Amino acid sequence: MRPSANETDKTETLRIVGQLASGLAHDLNQSLGLIAGYSELCLSRLDDGQLEPDELRRHLELVHRAAIGSGAMLTRLLRFARTELEPAREQIDMRELLTDVAELTAVRWRDAAQAEGRPIYLHVEADEAALILGWRASLQHVFTNLIFNAIEALPRGGAITLRVCRLSDAVEVQVIDSGIGMPPEVQERIFEPFFTTSRNGAGTGLGLAQIWRAVELHGGSIDVTSTPGAGTSFVLRFPPAGPTPVSAAPAAEAGQPTGRPLHLLVVDDQPSLARLGATVLAQDGHQVVTVYSAEEALTHLARERVDVVLSDLGLGVGMNGWALAAQVKEQCPATAFVLVTGWGAGIDPQAARAAGVDAVIAKPYRLATLRQALVSIRGSAKRQR
Repeated sequence: MRPSANETDKTETLRIVGQLASGLAHDLNQSLGLIAGYSELCLSRLDDGQLEPDELRRHLELVHRAAIGSGAMLTRLLRFARTELEPAREQIDMRELLTDVAELTAVRWRDAAQAEGRPIYLHVEADEAALILGWRASLQHVFTNLIFNAIEALPRGGAITLRVCRLSDAVEVQVIDSGIGMPPEVQERIFEPFFTTSRNGAGTGLGLAQIWRAVELHGGSIDVTSTPGAGTSFVLRFPPAGPTPVSAAPAAEAGQPTGRPLHLLVVDDQPSLARLGATVLAQDGHQVVTVYSAEEALTHLARERVDVVLSDLGLGVGMNGWALAAQVKEQCPATAFVLVTGWGAGIDPQAARAAGVDAVIAKPYRLATLRQALVSIRGSAKRQR
């Protein structure tokens, strides 16, 4: 008995996430090495009294870039790992999506391939924005699978090109590799479920069947052209979307005030992280109280009004962030609740709102992201009044 479509989707997602995670661990270790090394250097130089302000700034900028870069890698992986299809289509810029997928898969086509002695070069060609309506997670799976197939077809290295073309009646995306190619009898069967030509036994035979199904779901088409020894080209065409909607309000920049001061409650079971959030928010003039458990938070809310609760998801022994959000909405319906968590990228925004969470911020975050969340919450509260 063969598995259901939903089961095959999850099987294929887990396979890809596993392949990405091994390379991601290497990149994270590189970033953590930078963070640990430069922070230790700063501390030792400060102890010796030898650290100049300009040198301190350079070192801190490197630490900051390494931390934000690591967070971005994990964010892409967590979003990819979400197997649920979004309930509504959104407008997607294919140039932006392909750039994101290229970065997500770099641990395979750049790092792992280089370590194996078969350098692979991948580049994205897109002169202008090309918009379609679709499901971002589904399309990420499509192009990640196609890139993995291209990597498999380059046993001695080579090139992969992701090209976006805006046609009069379609958005066309080409995935081209300079690899070993396929004979006609293989091309005829590549979209069949469970058919695989994987050389290392890692393939499930589900990837290209999923791609076909996902492209059809988007109202598109997919064609393949390949010649043994001369590479392969997949051409996907999607119906174009309308123009990009104009943004209602600009995002708050780092250092930009976020309106009137608020009374904020920061909840985190790690005191150092709680103090960090409180320090950042107090600099903007907000009144901030920090507590270290959901139970302490509820005790504080029982005796004092709070505009916004900012809470981690994991809070140690006792209630977690989800349970706290439900309690806050029940006891203090006018209080906004923001979940600030390392799992943020894997949380569905609609599911979060249904659970009483007004906004989700993924760690590590930029200060502008935190400030913009407060601006959005304040604007939403004004509209409700």
